[in-house]
Amino acid sequence: MKRFSNVLFVAEPEVDNIAALDQAITLTGNNQGQLTVAGTVELGNSVTAQNFRNALILEREQQLQDLVRERSIANVPIDTKSLLVDHSLKSSVK
Repeated sequence: MKRFSNVLFVAEPEVDNIAALDQAITLTGNNQGQLTVAGTVELGNSVTAQNFRNALILEREQQLQDLVRERSIANVPIDTKSLLVDHSLKSSVK
């Protein structure tokens, strides 16, 4: 079977991600890979001030780091990323 070298886990806000994250960590560890835990930051339908946007990103990044810190295993490298979701773009994409 082909090994996974990079695993992406998307953590949903307001959802208990622990069991799924544990599975992703196990899969990554068994394959000696790299795990990236990503979380979304939703900007809503209005223009968001840069400072507010940055604060939302930092808050989500801290949540992801806290989630990972609780599950951290020495032999599994884990990175965290915040992904922006801009709902204002939906109306312009067809």
